[in-house]
Amino acid sequence: MKKIIPIIICIVIFLGACKTYNTSSSGKDNVSYIVVLSDNILYENTSVNVDVDGVKYIVDNVYSVKNKINNEPLVITPGKHLVKVMLNDSIIVQENIFIGLQETKKIILR
Repeated sequence: MKKIIPIIICIVIFLGACKTYNTSSSGKDNVSYIVVLSDNILYENTSVNVDVDGVKYIVDNVYSVKNKINNEPLVITPGKHLVKVMLNDSIIVQENIFIGLQETKKIILR
């Protein structure tokens, strides 16, 4: 009996020391952003269509470069893209871009 008590005490201490820890990690989301801005008064406060690799977006209000804080960015995936900005079915800007993770690319209408 004297030999069993120390063994039970060791088992209780061992089981009490074994705790489960939850670990988690979070990385950056797999997204990037495009912002359409105007350096020309003709394009300010207009609505333009943006085509990114065949996916259509509408920018309701193009802000000037000075008022870029008001602009809502378009969310895309990082990587290489063909971007076309159109106004009334005519292409204003067409660019091949490479955009990194969590990066914001400015498309400026001139």
